[in-house]
Amino acid sequence: MKHTLTLLLSLLLTIIVNAQALTEKKYEEYQNRYRASVNFPNLFQYEGKKVPDWEFKLYGSDSTMHLKNYKGTKVLLVLTSTDCGYCILALPMLKQLQIESDTSNFLVIAVYGRLSHIPVSKHINKYDINYKCYRYNGNFTKTITNAVPYFMVINEESVVMQSILGYSKEGWTEKIIRNYLYNKNIL
Repeated sequence: MKHTLTLLLSLLLTIIVNAQALTEKKYEEYQNRYRASVNFPNLFQYEGKKVPDWEFKLYGSDSTMHLKNYKGTKVLLVLTSTDCGYCILALPMLKQLQIESDTSNFLVIAVYGRLSHIPVSKHINKYDINYKCYRYNGNFTKTITNAVPYFMVINEESVVMQSILGYSKEGWTEKIIRNYLYNKNIL
């Protein structure tokens, strides 16, 4: 497992460094090569397809949420964990996107699906998280991935437009997400 994560992080860092020098077309080619080399077969299986109607439970409540309820709205779905360093690095971006979502037609939704020694409620309070946080009762490892953070940009028709594994401190993750949320060509 450590070897796989080390390999994955190495690949991700290589992509981040090299992606900055690539044109949009070359970036797409590069991303396809990366996807072929990643050893998580389920990772990109939903791109271009309708997202399954996963059910999530809101933290601190008994209410549930189904993704189908958000048809007509773009959704940034983030699979995350309280003990993941890159997940924590992504928090300022996610909080800013949530603030912007008040004037735009999209939502930021975080889903905690991996067990951690840090309770989610403590994590939410510590980082003053301003977006909805849910838990997934299914098995992410079998359904999607056990690697986090994992971002899915879902369009108004509930189709997954982009899947991103990891977070780039250099800003590439945010640029890609904003590109899809705002329909801008900023790569």
